[in-house]
Amino acid sequence: SPQQPQPQQQPPQQQQQQGAASRPLVVVGSVNADIIIEVERLPTSGETLCTKDPSTGKVVPGGKGCNQAICAARLCRGPSRFVCQFGGDAHAHMLQRALAASGVDLSACGRAAH
Repeated sequence: SPQQPQPQQQPPQQQQQQGAASRPLVVVGSVNADIIIEVERLPTSGETLCTKDPSTGKVVPGGKGCNQAICAARLCRGPSRFVCQFGGDAHAHMLQRALAASGVDLSACGRAAH
């Protein structure tokens, strides 16, 4: 009976790369809402400035962990998972939507009561 050809094994490095692509990159860190406002100039030491137009304010996702999780989801070929604690306010909902829209898995995140 003819022998069947044996499948060629991949080099260990290539096997590791394929296995790594299916495992999630996990980020554990902070998440917060950054509030950006426009002022006419930088404050001097100890000075407080007010914005002339509060409508210039912009709320964006922030926090080292949040930023890393979004970058990982955008740059990695495999899944990106974020572990954090969301607050119970309106900003938390915005942060969750932004992370999810970037492809970040939030299944390991905690959520504070309202």
